[in-house]
Amino acid sequence: MVLGAAGGIVTAPQIANWYAHLNKPFINLPNGLFAPVWTFLYASMGVSFYLLWNSAASPKKQKAILLFVIQFLLNIVWSFIFFYLHKTGWAFAEILLMRLFILLTIIYSASVQKWAAWL
Repeated sequence: MVLGAAGGIVTAPQIANWYAHLNKPFINLPNGLFAPVWTFLYASMGVSFYLLWNSAASPKKQKAILLFVIQFLLNIVWSFIFFYLHKTGWAFAEILLMRLFILLTIIYSASVQKWAAWL
């Protein structure tokens, strides 16, 4: 949760000013839902990581943990690129890379700990 808050530090001040003026799709979440949704997501990721960490030692476990760390760092970096630097094109490219690593994390986690993959 502490690491997830790093992205929130640069995100929160931008919601009312820069982000409010962006042209967003109709399916965009209301601003009031961001904090509870992201809190739930980060809590789920924390439980997922805990389950991976406490699973039996194996090369797949090591790979799943490495992929988890990479996708998590990409998640935090995205907030800086989008909300702090206001580089929407770079943020889009980075989110595509992040989604690839999320998919790889799910695939490798599933072979180590099923619930970690679901979370």
